[in-house]
Amino acid sequence: MVPFPESHWHGAVDDIPPPLQIPKVGFLQQLRAAMRGRNLAYSTEQTYVHWIRAFIRFHRMRHPAEMGSAEVDKYLSRPKPKRRVPQVLTHREALQIISHLNSPFSVMARLMYGAGLRLMETCRLRVKDVATTEIYTHVLNRGGRGVVSPIDD
Repeated sequence: MVPFPESHWHGAVDDIPPPLQIPKVGFLQQLRAAMRGRNLAYSTEQTYVHWIRAFIRFHRMRHPAEMGSAEVDKYLSRPKPKRRVPQVLTHREALQIISHLNSPFSVMARLMYGAGLRLMETCRLRVKDVATTEIYTHVLNRGGRGVVSPIDD
């Protein structure tokens, strides 16, 4: 191996890269990058960003790095708007409402009520997913298992 001449080692800094100009990234973009780095669900990311934005707005757009536990306590103890509590219907009330619906909505409502289906599950049902008998309805889900429940009372 041939050694390099002495002159090569003196004053040569060609192998050291200059510092990169990293663009300034906003707080929420850093937060999103950190959450994605942890493989959190996108809906979780959206929820976190929503509440953090609300926290920042509550404190008149101050940066979270400038705030501490006192601001968190103030935010959490703020008066909350009154929410309406959903009303739970009795069996009779639910059937009265369903009886006033026209087809196909009455069939959909009876399936939702009797089989415990959600709205979008009901809307996505196909004819081959429902097998009816005189007394029971069998609704299949994606896994092949289903829910058997009375459709008529």
